[in-house]
Amino acid sequence: MPDQIARFAGTRPLYVLPNAWGARLSAARWNFSGLTRLKSCALRELVLGFRAAGSATIVRSLADGSMRKRPMLGAVSLMNPAQDVEWLIDGRCEVVHIYIPRTALQDFSRKAFGSDLSHLMREFVGVRDPWLSAYFQMLNSEIAHAAREPDAADPLFLAETESILLRHLLEWHSDADRGDLKALERARRIPPLRSAVLRRVQDYIEIHLGEDMHLAQLAAVACMSEDHFLRSFRAACGTTPYQYVIEKRVEMARQLLADTRIPIGQIARDCGFKNAPQLSLRFRAATGVSPSRYRASSARA
Repeated sequence: MPDQIARFAGTRPLYVLPNAWGARLSAARWNFSGLTRLKSCALRELVLGFRAAGSATIVRSLADGSMRKRPMLGAVSLMNPAQDVEWLIDGRCEVVHIYIPRTALQDFSRKAFGSDLSHLMREFVGVRDPWLSAYFQMLNSEIAHAAREPDAADPLFLAETESILLRHLLEWHSDADRGDLKALERARRIPPLRSAVLRRVQDYIEIHLGEDMHLAQLAAVACMSEDHFLRSFRAACGTTPYQYVIEKRVEMARQLLADTRIPIGQIARDCGFKNAPQLSLRFRAATGVSPSRYRASSARA
């Protein structure tokens, strides 16, 4: 999707956060200037946008009229490819986009509500939504981190928040009726994983710790949908599946650093990290020291 928008806008994104760990959503940060025209119907995916900087005006034009608005910082907008609308960005602004495949919205809607409500999504321009604003601020931090540390970046924020984002959009920015919202409330009351299922998932993680793992794989081990599994796992463990995997990988790395002389790069790969910089980033965040310093202190002990 960023490539498609780049052709319309005549510019390249500042940074792209690809989908990862089973996520179907992706994101990009843009700096628009001058006049930029986009057509909703020419897009492949829904585009959820967040005004991060700048004061550009947005004109949303339909066959029967147009609306002109200058969104405030932190405001959000949604472009829906199911609608024949032209958008004009007039001026300079920096925005963060999330690209949402319609199939992702359809699949989530069926699992959460029992029917496809994606056709009820509304386009909107420059609205104030505190929940979405806070969400985008976290996403923006993920993008900034990934841009600073490209070798160590592991952009999984979208994977683990995909379902809560889609739920929020369908609840607050669609024409779903009250019966659908009651179904949503029932769907939220997910019990924690049963102990036998949790042990099965934990055993799978332990065996495959040095390999790439995806949310879909863990959900399949538990015989659940990804959304159901994510919330049940969090209810049982107090953390997300991805964070649990990271904690286990760091724990394994600590043991190998203390008990062996295996090179740090090899330890990183054995523990499932992409490379030594990624291990260092996660290890320092968990322990406050680098892998090499931890090894040195363990040798002196």
